[in-house]
Amino acid sequence: MNILKSTKKIQNNFKGVKQLPLARGVVILLLILVIAIEIIPNYLSKDSLPWKDVAQVENINFLRSIRKNGINIPEWKRIHQTEVKIGQTKWLVQSFTKGNESLNLFILPQVYYKNKPEVEWTDIDGRQKWKTDSFSHLKFRFTPEGASKTTKTVEARYFRAWNKKRTFAVVQWYAWPTGGSFKPSSWFWADQKAQLRGERAPWIALSILIPIEPLGDVKAVKPKAESIAKTIQTVLFKEMSNSSGT
Repeated sequence: MNILKSTKKIQNNFKGVKQLPLARGVVILLLILVIAIEIIPNYLSKDSLPWKDVAQVENINFLRSIRKNGINIPEWKRIHQTEVKIGQTKWLVQSFTKGNESLNLFILPQVYYKNKPEVEWTDIDGRQKWKTDSFSHLKFRFTPEGASKTTKTVEARYFRAWNKKRTFAVVQWYAWPTGGSFKPSSWFWADQKAQLRGERAPWIALSILIPIEPLGDVKAVKPKAESIAKTIQTVLFKEMSNSSGT
């Protein structure tokens, strides 16, 4: 009698499971999501995936020259540049003037084909020991070299930063030939897409510091910041295209 009851109970439970295909599907999707969440950060933080090496960066020598020599910004005069160690890496810091205006540009190019964007903004913010607020996104469009009439969007982070001495409007993003973003994950997908074509998406971390009035309104400076960021993005990858893969 007990055996019959147990058998019926098992059958009823089995029927209950068969009636829940949707629940099983949800569980499977959750498992896939968990796996993806684990894999992507590992890709961004480690040298390589265990089962696949990544392709070389064609313009790596150009990126290394940028790390050493920096760039010129049209209509702006370069007055100083130096290497500064921030975190575990060395940035090139350039100072420019135009009339009564000035800006500082922090540049960190990819110099090894396995380098990936990681915690650059945290490193810079920590070194400057500044206070920050007024965070927003700064978006601009540009036309990549060789892409006739095809415009791409760059999304940088934009905020106000200050210390006891000065206040800045700050623009930060990772630039690559077909776009840019302040988010490492956006570069990851751009690089994956490039690899499907047998290419890479070489990146350059950029941080622009534009001096403003003490605790001034960064909204008023935003058009100017956008224009400068767009010019720098365009100049960088025009020069990369002209370097002919050297």
